This record gives sequence, structure tokens and C-alpha cells, in this order.
Amino acid sequence: MLDGRAGDGAAARIHHLAAGNPLLARALAEDCLTTGDIGAVPAAGGAFTRALASYLDRWDLPLTEVAGVLAVHGGRVPAPLLAALVGIEPGVAGAALDALTRSGLLADGRFRHAAVESAVLAGLPPEARTAAQLRSAEAKFRQSAPPREVAAHLVAAGSAPAHWTVPVLRAAAGQAVADNDPDFAVRCLELALTAADTTAGKRLVLAELAHHTWRMAPSASRRYLQALRRLPADDSTPPTRTEAAATARQALWEGDEPGWRASRRTLAAMAPDSRTGTGLHLAHTWWFGPREDGSPTQAETAAPSGPDAPAEPPADDPWRLAATALSGMWARPGDPASTDAAERLLPSCRLADDTLEALMTAVLALVHAGRTRDAETWWRSLKAEADRRGAVTWQAVLTGMWSSAVLRSGDVSYAADLARHALSLLPAEDWGRRSAIRSARCCSRGRRPRSTSEPPTC
Repeated sequence: MLDGRAGDGAAARIHHLAAGNPLLARALAEDCLTTGDIGAVPAAGGAFTRALASYLDRWDLPLTEVAGVLAVHGGRVPAPLLAALVGIEPGVAGAALDALTRSGLLADGRFRHAAVESAVLAGLPPEARTAAQLRSAEAKFRQSAPPREVAAHLVAAGSAPAHWTVPVLRAAAGQAVADNDPDFAVRCLELALTAADTTAGKRLVLAELAHHTWRMAPSASRRYLQALRRLPADDSTPPTRTEAAATARQALWEGDEPGWRASRRTLAAMAPDSRTGTGLHLAHTWWFGPREDGSPTQAETAAPSGPDAPAEPPADDPWRLAATALSGMWARPGDPASTDAAERLLPSCRLADDTLEALMTAVLALVHAGRTRDAETWWRSLKAEADRRGAVTWQAVLTGMWSSAVLRSGDVSYAADLARHALSLLPAEDWGRRSAIRSARCCSRGRRPRSTSEPPTC
């Protein structure tokens, strides 16, 4: 078949993949000659896909349906479950498994090669593939499979018709974020949004979408928050912590201090821990600036009062002390207290949406203390973490921050390169409004803007 026109060993690999079946071997050879060679585990070519569909259809047994479910479900499927998924008798399912094994397509209940599995999937009509995905999702849900495994079938089907799918998709999104797969998390939540049939359910999903998308595209987070605000008012479903945090983050990014203040008060009513309060305090100071003496502004410290208000952390709380010490850096650059606080915070605080500004403040505290090499080591570590987790917004903000630190050292050319790179990471619509940029510039000079009309200066 090949007549020496393919790479070395191609004939042996084709014979192995086709399990000696002449129909499949001929199709693989045709694909091989079309592409020029065949790898150890090739993708299914057109000739092989058509030949496999023809081979499966020749049997009296429902091999096409059984193979399709095996390809969709993944892994080994017992005959009783396979029968339920295909809609046939268990005895027929067992006979089909035996036939596929004898033909060399299956080994130990699994497809012997990825090429066979991908060819089976390619040969399924779209409606059959969708139905198989949904049946597999429900079967795995009833078997208490991990949410992400169930959600993979729902996302592949592009449908979530049952009431149980929304919590599964939300849980899978949380797992995906923890696994640094934000794209899959968003796909899960987008699908959950179409399946949510109550205002409370839509509110939860939109808040999570806004929270998870900010680190990739702040403009997308803004759109989800706008959609959340358009939902009918429902006093029985007050804002969740996720919703309040996402709203506060977007308000900081866009320079909306009144909006940030309202979200801050909502979060304060939920009694956040002292670490969260530290992050909020330093984030506000980063974007809106401290007072001339470096202390937090009245807007930043505003919190609910009254008998039901959450208790303030004690004066000797370590996170509260760290926030106070770091804030002093703006008024007293190089202050030993802020340097010490930075050295304690950086190794003990993980990069996250609510710690981003705290960590950047700590890095700048080292810069102002003349510890540039240490600061650069920490900056590179934080940047690598942002890169690893696919958080483009974090990458852009961290790069912009380090640009200002480099400019302070006098390397104007490198600082400009960093600034240009930071701007290239996000499109224009993903950067905050001009008021936020102006406040950040003034914050970097250690003072608040005199008014909203004050022009930015370099």
C-alpha cells in the first residue's frame, strides 16, 4: 500500500493501529500518503474516519452507538451502564463490547488508540453526540463523579437542561479556577447562567462571572455586573460576599470612589476577617491615595455602626498593624516600619484579587527603602505567578508598577519598554477610566488628587 512513499516504520504503525483489519489499514495508508507520514498516535484522517464508520455499520450489533458512547463517556464503561446509556439490553451491550474487543479496537474496555476514539467522535452526527454527552453527564452525576468531570460533558454538549446542572457547573468553575483554567471556568458559568431559572440563581452566577473574569478582562467583569444590576430587585436575595467583592474591585479599577464606599460598607457588614480588611485598606490607598500624613481616608474607613455592626479587629491584630505600617510608606518613603511590614507580608500572602495592591505596596516599600534587588526578586516571583495562572490583568498591573520603580532608578528606556508592554497586555476597554489612572498617578506621588479636574502629570 505504501510502496516506500512514507517515513520509516509507517507500515508497522499502520498495521498495529488497524489491528490487521485490511479496510482500516487501507484507510490509514491513504491518510498517511496524504499527510506525508503517520505519527505514533495520529489524529483521525478523513479516510480513516469514513472507513471506521463503514466498518462499525456492517455489524448486526449496534457497534456505532456503543462506540460513540464509549468515546464520549471516556474510560471503561461496565456493560449495565453502557446498556442504559445506549438504550439497549445489557446482553446486547456485552456482545457489542466483545465484538469491538475482538476487532482490535478496544483493549481492556478502552479504545486502544486516540486515533480510533477521535475518529468515532468525528463520525457521530451532532445531535447524537449532544445526546450522548448529556446522558454521560447525568450518569456521572448520579455516580458522584467530580463536578469538573460532569461539567466537561455539559460544556461539550452546550446544554444544561436539568435543575441539578447549575450547582455542578458552579462547583466545576471553582475547581477550574483553582487549577488555573479560567477559560473553562467561564464556559461553565456561562452555561450555568442559561440554566438558572430564578433571580437568586442568576445573581449568584453573574457575581461569580464578574469575580472570575476581572483578572482576565475587566470589561467583561463590568458587563456581568451591569447585567446583575438589571435583574429585578429581590429583598430575599441580598448581595453575596462574592458580588460585593466584585463590585468593589470594579469600582476601584474605574475610579468610582462612591461605588467603592458602598461596596466596602456591604462587605464590612458581612464581618470580613482582618486579612480581607487589610487588603481592602491597602487597595483603596493604592488607587485613591492616603491623606498627606499617610493615614487612610474617611471614605476608606467608613463602616456600618450600631449594635449589629461587626467588631473592629483589635489594635494589636497583625494584619491591621501591617496595613498601618505599609500605608506610612506613602508619607515617609523608606520608613523602617513599612519595610519591616513588607518583609513580613510578601512571604506570607498569596497573590489574589484582594491582595494584589497589598503586595504591590510591599514591593514598592522595599524600593523606597533602597532594597531594589529584593524588590525585583519579589516582583519577578509575583509576575511569574500571574503568568502561570493566566491572570492578564494582574500581569498588566504588576508590569506597570515595576515600570514606575524602574523609572525611579533612572533607567528611562527600560521603564518605557515595561510601560508599553503593560499597555499591550490589555485592550483599551479593559483599562480603568481616566479617573482611576489619575488617582493612581497621584497615589504614586503620595497624595490624593485635588479634584476630578486636576490634569495628570508625569
